[in-house]
Amino acid sequence: MVTDNYEWFRDLSVSERFEGHELALKEHCTPFDESLTADGLPGEPGGYIAMKRLLEKAIPPPFLLPTM
Repeated sequence: MVTDNYEWFRDLSVSERFEGHELALKEHCTPFDESLTADGLPGEPGGYIAMKRLLEKAIPPPFLLPTM
């Protein structure tokens, strides 16, 4: 299991994670595209629902990145 390297990630709020996502995009000169996001509650059930919504949009696979 890879979670040992990412334990610190669990301490971040959803808004902190999103801010980090936006910052990483800016640092790589990549525009934010709201159509590539989906709302979901933290945890496995919320992630499942969010990913299902993204897959229903038929977004190209390289843009589907989990943030859990």
